[in-house]
Amino acid sequence: MFVVAVGRPVANVGAAIVAQGPGADLQPLVLVEPDENRLAGPTGLPLVTNPYLTTFGTPWPVAAALRPAPGRLAVVVDSRSRRDAGRFRVRIWIDDVTPPAVRVDRVLGRDGELRARARDAGAGVDPGGIRFGIDGGELLLGSWDAATGEAVLPIGVLRPGRHRLELRVSDRQESKNSENSGPILRNTAIVRTTFVVRTG
Repeated sequence: MFVVAVGRPVANVGAAIVAQGPGADLQPLVLVEPDENRLAGPTGLPLVTNPYLTTFGTPWPVAAALRPAPGRLAVVVDSRSRRDAGRFRVRIWIDDVTPPAVRVDRVLGRDGELRARARDAGAGVDPGGIRFGIDGGELLLGSWDAATGEAVLPIGVLRPGRHRLELRVSDRQESKNSENSGPILRNTAIVRTTFVVRTG
């Protein structure tokens, strides 16, 4: 358990499990105070509680409190049994209201992928929060390359020339947001640009 002191009004306090040891199965919880009976509402559970995301209601190792009162919050990292325990790395943030910064490589590589550099100093880029669409098509799921800090967009085979791209990159806090936390999708960067597929 980690105790987080909040000395002023903030939009959120959150935590995410970002790495686990072999065999570990851990989940974060956020409590209103260091008391296991004082959960910080539905957002304090490791679920996607943002109703504007297609992953709404699914398990996700992120928990948060929205607009908590100043005081002490507790972040708990828990397992169902001793067998599921193990080493872990947790990321904790306070008052993250900024989307990730995103920069797109506008020339398609030989491997049929576009890559976008993304970084977020608060909750961190959400590996499950990368969506992209080509030429007005439906939004598809991208992936996250933690080693390079890049969103990977599997474009596939496209005709040579210029194409339109819509890219959405969320941070981990976005999975907890709602109308009660400010503007809709406040922690998602939305980039609309073009890129070029070259022949040869």
